[in-house]
Amino acid sequence: MSTTYRYFALLTPTHPTLTSPSIVCRQWTDASGRVHEEEYTQDLRWRPSNTEQQVLRAELDGEIRPITEEAALRFVEETQPARVRSYEPADGQYFYSVIVTNLNPLENPRALLRTWLSPQGYSMEQAWTHTTGWVNSSYMYDLHYDHLDGDAVGITEEEVPRYQEIAEKNYLEATRVINYRYYAIVDESHPVDDPLTMVRQWNDGDVVKEEQLTDELLWEPADLVGPRGDRAVPLDADTAAKIEYVLVKRFRAKHGL
Repeated sequence: MSTTYRYFALLTPTHPTLTSPSIVCRQWTDASGRVHEEEYTQDLRWRPSNTEQQVLRAELDGEIRPITEEAALRFVEETQPARVRSYEPADGQYFYSVIVTNLNPLENPRALLRTWLSPQGYSMEQAWTHTTGWVNSSYMYDLHYDHLDGDAVGITEEEVPRYQEIAEKNYLEATRVINYRYYAIVDESHPVDDPLTMVRQWNDGDVVKEEQLTDELLWEPADLVGPRGDRAVPLDADTAAKIEYVLVKRFRAKHGL
Protein backbone atom coordinates (compact mmCIF):
# COMPACT_ATOMS: atom_id res chain seq x y z
CA MET A 1 0.00 0.00 0.00
CA SER A 2 1.38 3.43 -0.96
CA THR A 3 2.12 5.98 1.75
CA THR A 4 -0.01 9.11 1.95
CA TYR A 5 2.07 12.14 2.87
CA ARG A 6 1.05 15.50 4.35
CA TYR A 7 3.45 18.30 3.43
CA PHE A 8 4.19 21.56 5.19
CA ALA A 9 6.69 24.40 4.92
CA LEU A 10 8.45 26.39 7.62
CA LEU A 11 8.44 30.13 6.93
CA THR A 12 10.99 32.32 8.71
CA PRO A 13 12.06 35.98 8.46
CA THR A 14 14.89 35.00 6.12
CA HIS A 15 12.68 32.65 4.07
CA PRO A 16 9.16 34.12 4.39
CA THR A 17 7.49 32.84 1.20
CA LEU A 18 5.92 29.53 0.20
CA THR A 19 7.90 29.61 -3.05
CA SER A 20 11.19 29.57 -1.12
CA PRO A 21 10.57 28.39 2.46
CA SER A 22 13.22 27.64 5.03
CA ILE A 23 12.27 23.97 5.33
CA VAL A 24 9.87 21.54 3.69
CA CYS A 25 8.70 18.51 5.69
CA ARG A 26 6.43 15.57 5.12
CA GLN A 27 4.45 13.52 7.63
CA TRP A 28 2.65 10.20 7.48
CA THR A 29 0.88 7.88 9.88
CA ASP A 30 1.82 4.20 10.12
CA ALA A 31 -0.53 1.27 10.74
CA SER A 32 -0.18 1.64 14.52
CA GLY A 33 -1.24 5.30 14.40
CA ARG A 34 2.23 6.71 15.01
CA VAL A 35 3.03 9.95 13.14
CA HIS A 36 6.39 10.15 11.38
CA GLU A 37 8.07 13.29 10.05
CA GLU A 38 10.93 13.92 7.65
CA GLU A 39 12.71 17.07 6.45
CA TYR A 40 14.28 17.52 3.02
CA THR A 41 17.78 18.55 4.03
CA GLN A 42 20.68 20.35 2.40
CA ASP A 43 22.16 16.89 1.80
CA LEU A 44 19.28 16.57 -0.72
CA ARG A 45 17.60 13.64 1.00
CA TRP A 46 14.68 13.06 3.37
CA ARG A 47 15.78 12.60 6.97
CA PRO A 48 13.79 12.15 10.22
CA SER A 49 12.89 15.42 11.95
CA ASN A 50 10.57 16.93 14.55
CA THR A 51 10.17 20.41 13.10
CA GLU A 52 6.47 20.70 13.90
CA GLN A 53 6.97 19.88 17.57
CA GLN A 54 9.94 22.25 17.83
CA VAL A 55 7.84 25.10 16.49
CA LEU A 56 4.90 24.25 18.78
CA ARG A 57 7.25 24.23 21.79
CA ALA A 58 8.82 27.53 20.66
CA GLU A 59 12.20 25.83 20.30
CA LEU A 60 12.31 26.86 16.64
CA ASP A 61 11.22 30.24 15.27
CA GLY A 62 8.88 30.32 12.32
CA GLU A 63 5.40 29.60 11.04
CA ILE A 64 4.16 26.25 9.74
CA ARG A 65 2.05 26.36 6.60
CA PRO A 66 0.53 23.35 4.78
CA ILE A 67 1.58 22.97 1.13
CA THR A 68 0.59 20.74 -1.77
CA GLU A 69 2.57 17.77 -3.03
CA GLU A 70 3.36 19.77 -6.16
CA ALA A 71 4.84 22.60 -4.08
CA ALA A 72 6.91 20.10 -2.10
CA LEU A 73 8.15 18.53 -5.32
CA ARG A 74 9.29 21.95 -6.62
CA PHE A 75 11.24 22.47 -3.40
CA VAL A 76 12.86 19.02 -3.73
CA GLU A 77 13.70 19.24 -7.41
CA GLU A 78 14.43 22.94 -7.86
CA THR A 79 14.56 25.20 -4.80
CA GLN A 80 16.74 23.16 -2.45
CA PRO A 81 19.27 21.99 -5.08
CA ALA A 82 19.67 25.60 -6.29
CA ARG A 83 20.11 26.78 -2.70
CA VAL A 84 22.78 24.15 -2.06
CA ARG A 85 24.63 25.12 -5.25
CA SER A 86 24.57 28.76 -4.18
CA TYR A 87 26.68 27.88 -1.11
CA GLU A 88 29.40 26.11 -3.11
CA PRO A 89 32.78 27.88 -3.26
CA ALA A 90 32.83 30.60 -5.91
CA ASP A 91 36.26 29.52 -7.13
CA GLY A 92 35.49 25.81 -6.84
CA GLN A 93 38.29 25.31 -4.31
CA TYR A 94 37.93 23.22 -1.16
CA PHE A 95 40.31 22.79 1.77
CA TYR A 96 40.74 19.19 2.89
CA SER A 97 41.61 17.79 6.30
CA VAL A 98 41.26 14.67 8.44
CA ILE A 99 40.17 14.44 12.06
CA VAL A 100 42.67 12.58 14.23
CA THR A 101 42.21 11.56 17.88
CA ASN A 102 44.00 9.31 20.35
CA LEU A 103 41.97 6.37 18.98
CA ASN A 104 42.11 7.48 15.35
CA PRO A 105 45.66 8.28 14.17
CA LEU A 106 46.56 9.92 10.87
CA GLU A 107 46.76 6.51 9.18
CA ASN A 108 43.14 5.76 10.12
CA PRO A 109 41.41 9.07 10.93
CA ARG A 110 37.97 9.54 12.39
CA ALA A 111 36.70 11.63 9.48
CA LEU A 112 37.66 13.14 6.13
CA LEU A 113 36.49 16.76 5.70
CA ARG A 114 36.29 19.44 3.10
CA THR A 115 35.74 23.07 4.15
CA TRP A 116 35.25 26.34 2.32
CA LEU A 117 33.95 29.88 2.61
CA SER A 118 30.62 30.29 0.82
CA PRO A 119 29.86 33.32 -1.38
CA GLN A 120 27.54 34.47 1.45
CA GLY A 121 30.50 34.49 3.86
CA TYR A 122 29.60 31.33 5.80
CA SER A 123 32.16 28.75 6.92
CA MET A 124 30.96 25.50 5.37
CA GLU A 125 31.95 21.93 6.16
CA GLN A 126 31.20 18.46 4.83
CA ALA A 127 32.40 15.00 5.82
CA TRP A 128 32.93 12.10 3.43
CA THR A 129 30.77 8.99 3.88
CA HIS A 130 31.12 5.82 1.86
CA THR A 131 27.37 5.43 1.40
CA THR A 132 26.26 8.97 0.48
CA GLY A 133 29.40 10.92 -0.43
CA TRP A 134 29.88 14.42 1.01
CA VAL A 135 27.34 15.37 3.70
CA ASN A 136 27.07 18.37 6.02
CA SER A 137 28.93 17.94 9.30
CA SER A 138 30.05 19.85 12.41
CA TYR A 139 33.47 18.43 13.33
CA MET A 140 35.16 21.84 13.32
CA TYR A 141 32.50 23.23 15.65
CA ASP A 142 32.92 20.24 17.99
CA LEU A 143 36.71 20.66 18.01
CA HIS A 144 36.50 24.42 18.62
CA TYR A 145 34.16 24.04 21.62
CA ASP A 146 35.96 20.97 23.02
CA HIS A 147 33.05 18.65 22.30
CA LEU A 148 35.59 16.40 20.57
CA ASP A 149 39.15 15.70 21.71
CA GLY A 150 41.29 15.74 18.60
CA ASP A 151 42.80 17.82 15.81
CA ALA A 152 42.09 18.67 12.19
CA VAL A 153 45.18 17.89 10.10
CA GLY A 154 45.35 19.45 6.65
CA ILE A 155 45.89 17.20 3.63
CA THR A 156 46.27 17.85 -0.09
CA GLU A 157 43.55 17.20 -2.65
CA GLU A 158 45.75 14.45 -4.10
CA GLU A 159 45.57 12.58 -0.78
CA VAL A 160 41.75 12.60 -0.69
CA PRO A 161 41.23 9.35 -2.72
CA ARG A 162 43.49 7.42 -0.31
CA TYR A 163 41.47 8.55 2.70
CA GLN A 164 38.23 7.76 0.87
CA GLU A 165 39.56 4.21 0.38
CA ILE A 166 40.31 4.01 4.12
CA ALA A 167 36.75 5.15 4.91
CA GLU A 168 35.36 2.53 2.52
CA LYS A 169 37.46 -0.20 4.10
CA ASN A 170 36.33 0.78 7.61
CA TYR A 171 32.68 0.85 6.51
CA LEU A 172 32.87 -2.58 4.89
CA GLU A 173 34.62 -4.00 7.93
CA ALA A 174 32.02 -2.54 10.30
CA THR A 175 29.10 -3.85 8.25
CA ARG A 176 30.61 -7.21 7.29
CA VAL A 177 28.42 -10.19 8.14
CA ILE A 178 30.53 -13.08 9.42
CA ASN A 179 29.19 -16.60 9.10
CA TYR A 180 30.50 -18.23 12.24
CA ARG A 181 30.68 -21.98 12.81
CA TYR A 182 30.28 -22.79 16.51
CA TYR A 183 31.61 -25.75 18.51
CA ALA A 184 31.22 -26.88 22.10
CA ILE A 185 34.38 -28.33 23.64
CA VAL A 186 33.25 -31.21 25.86
CA ASP A 187 34.64 -33.94 28.11
CA GLU A 188 33.23 -36.60 30.47
CA SER A 189 32.08 -34.07 33.06
CA HIS A 190 31.10 -31.27 30.67
CA PRO A 191 28.45 -32.31 28.11
CA VAL A 192 27.26 -30.17 25.20
CA ASP A 193 24.78 -28.18 27.29
CA ASP A 194 27.49 -27.29 29.85
CA PRO A 195 30.77 -27.44 27.91
CA LEU A 196 34.30 -26.62 28.93
CA THR A 197 34.17 -23.72 26.52
CA MET A 198 32.76 -22.64 23.19
CA VAL A 199 34.68 -21.98 19.99
CA ARG A 200 33.77 -20.13 16.81
CA GLN A 201 35.42 -20.43 13.42
CA TRP A 202 35.07 -18.42 10.24
CA ASN A 203 36.73 -18.05 6.86
CA ASP A 204 38.81 -14.95 6.20
CA GLY A 205 39.60 -15.43 2.54
CA ASP A 206 41.44 -18.75 2.31
CA VAL A 207 42.37 -18.71 6.00
CA VAL A 208 40.26 -20.39 8.69
CA LYS A 209 40.27 -18.35 11.89
CA GLU A 210 39.22 -19.53 15.31
CA GLU A 211 38.42 -17.95 18.68
CA GLN A 212 37.59 -19.34 22.11
CA LEU A 213 35.17 -17.77 24.58
CA THR A 214 37.33 -17.53 27.71
CA ASP A 215 36.31 -17.76 31.36
CA GLU A 216 36.34 -13.96 31.39
CA LEU A 217 33.82 -13.89 28.51
CA LEU A 218 36.34 -12.60 25.97
CA TRP A 219 36.83 -13.99 22.47
CA GLU A 220 40.51 -14.80 22.05
CA PRO A 221 42.46 -16.64 19.31
CA ALA A 222 42.44 -20.41 19.78
CA ASP A 223 43.29 -23.74 18.15
CA LEU A 224 40.98 -26.25 19.82
CA VAL A 225 38.67 -27.73 17.17
CA GLY A 226 41.35 -29.67 15.30
CA PRO A 227 43.31 -31.06 18.29
CA ARG A 228 40.13 -31.96 20.27
CA GLY A 229 38.68 -34.08 17.45
CA ASP A 230 35.39 -35.65 18.52
CA ARG A 231 35.33 -33.47 21.65
CA ALA A 232 34.52 -30.46 19.44
CA VAL A 233 30.76 -30.75 18.87
CA PRO A 234 29.23 -28.58 16.11
CA LEU A 235 26.45 -26.21 17.23
CA ASP A 236 23.78 -24.24 15.43
CA ALA A 237 23.52 -20.51 16.17
CA ASP A 238 20.53 -20.87 18.54
CA THR A 239 22.25 -23.56 20.60
CA ALA A 240 25.43 -21.48 20.67
CA ALA A 241 23.48 -18.53 22.09
CA LYS A 242 22.02 -20.74 24.84
CA ILE A 243 25.44 -22.10 25.73
CA GLU A 244 26.87 -18.59 25.84
CA TYR A 245 24.21 -17.79 28.45
CA VAL A 246 25.34 -20.84 30.45
CA LEU A 247 28.92 -19.56 30.35
CA VAL A 248 27.71 -16.11 31.43
CA LYS A 249 25.99 -17.67 34.47
CA ARG A 250 29.17 -19.56 35.27
CA PHE A 251 31.12 -16.27 35.12
CA ARG A 252 28.63 -14.52 37.42
CA ALA A 253 28.73 -17.36 39.94
CA LYS A 254 32.52 -17.34 39.92
CA HIS A 255 32.66 -13.61 40.63
CA GLY A 256 29.69 -13.48 42.99
CA LEU A 257 27.62 -11.31 40.67
